[in-house]
Amino acid sequence: MQFQLYNHNMTLKDKMKIWLSVLYFIFSQIIGFLLSNFIQAAYPERLIVPDLLFDLVPEILWFEYFSEPLIFGSIGILLYYVFSPDRKNIPFHFTAVGSVYLLRALLMVLTPLGRPTGNDTSFGILKVVGFMQHGMFPSGHVALSFLVFLVISKKTHKSLRIIAGVLCFFQIIVLIPSRGHYSIDIAGGLFVSWTVWSILTYTKAGRRLRAD
Repeated sequence: MQFQLYNHNMTLKDKMKIWLSVLYFIFSQIIGFLLSNFIQAAYPERLIVPDLLFDLVPEILWFEYFSEPLIFGSIGILLYYVFSPDRKNIPFHFTAVGSVYLLRALLMVLTPLGRPTGNDTSFGILKVVGFMQHGMFPSGHVALSFLVFLVISKKTHKSLRIIAGVLCFFQIIVLIPSRGHYSIDIAGGLFVSWTVWSILTYTKAGRRLRAD
């Protein structure tokens, strides 16, 4: 498997779709970064709110170090799937991921919740590099891992889809005891991915991004 954006036998129109989808994905990441920093600047004293599952599930903070490896696993599966030999659905996948993160960026700034472990702390492996992410709702970890599960074909890549589903399940499991996200963040992440996937799968505009 070679990580090339397109095959040389693709038409110019197909190549343009790919590059536009890549630029859209990059745009979504920039917007997310800017709004995350806006949240910290505008709402530095964000409130930590009650959560029913926090009351029911014991706190196991070291679970946070499983979250990033799980999301890296989901990303690896997505890359393997997207950069298949024909690369025919790259525009669909980049647009899907970009849309999930753009929607997340817009939602997280509406209700800036405090991080359950404190607004001045990071999470998991991100502590090592000192990277701070200030948005809570919806969960980007859950949204991405669930999206990976949704976009993988159950007809042609059944085993890969099962693995993606298992990674998503454990991502959800570790976030509550590690206090990485509120339970509403997890529900929101699932909803955002389902919404984006449904729109791109069942609407005429979305189907134009797919080759099958």
